[in-house]
Amino acid sequence: DTVDETPRPLRPGSLDLTLPSEFRVGQRASVRFEAPYAGRVLMTVETDRVLQSRWLTVDAGPVEWSFTPNSFSPNLYVSALLLKDPHLDSAESFTPARAFGVGSAAVRPEAYVQTVELDAPSEILPGEILEVGIRVSGGEGPTWVTLAAVDPGILSLTGFEDPDPLATLFAPRALAVESFERS
Repeated sequence: DTVDETPRPLRPGSLDLTLPSEFRVGQRASVRFEAPYAGRVLMTVETDRVLQSRWLTVDAGPVEWSFTPNSFSPNLYVSALLLKDPHLDSAESFTPARAFGVGSAAVRPEAYVQTVELDAPSEILPGEILEVGIRVSGGEGPTWVTLAAVDPGILSLTGFEDPDPLATLFAPRALAVESFERS
């Protein structure tokens, strides 16, 4: 029935970050979490490097921080490192503590996706020539198109699903920034 409140300097507490379902380049995004105590928090936006960072002074309770993604990456990581005010409990005591959280969300690839419209027959007979008209809008410059004719009947027999090229091209990338502390 007792609780050990001895600080654990080698084990940070955890912060559960709430991120939007996706980010959009040029549009503000908000990140929220619950601070277990007052202190200073380092907020960062990262990919293969730190893109943005900001130190905030926070009170215990809900914290919200917003930022604007400036460039495209398939996904962004947002991290929060909260350092407790060591004299929070009393001016005479020194009880350090810290908490850490990280989350990731996809970035909408608006600048890399175009609207494609096809003019094609709904079905053709074996040996017939398939003629397809293609209209592309929303991009600048020349566009190259690869067209693949897929037989849904064969797919249903093999259990193979239509591949999603955007999911492959813009698959989430691993966080390439390492977090560490030195004493």
